[in-house]
Amino acid sequence: MDSNKEVLTKYWVQKSTNSFNAAKILQNNKSFEFAIHSLYFSCFDIITALTISHNISRVKTHNGLQLMFKQHFIDNNILENSLYKFYSNLLRRWREIENTPFAKVDSEELNQNLTLAEKFIDEIKKLIQN
Repeated sequence: MDSNKEVLTKYWVQKSTNSFNAAKILQNNKSFEFAIHSLYFSCFDIITALTISHNISRVKTHNGLQLMFKQHFIDNNILENSLYKFYSNLLRRWREIENTPFAKVDSEELNQNLTLAEKFIDEIKKLIQN
């Protein structure tokens, strides 16, 4: 990786880590809806790091990043489709929470998403490091 790309990739990986850690803090504070928000952005940021590390043009929308992720890493069988399904569901859920008054997340839903997000991030970090 050239130095600029490496710096940008590390930035987005760290941002992802920070958002994931924030989700756990929010979970402890029983702020489950905000935790989903942080979880979504931890996944969004790690995909951004992945696209930078693989010289894929940066996109500026959530849908664009989702599509780019699918085209380059799922459709080419680099990553499992289950990871794409998780990300798509998390994006959908994040949008619901952001746009629906009084939307609620319970601890079970959050725990499940925390576990899946951790796996998602770990799998993508492996690709970034290679």
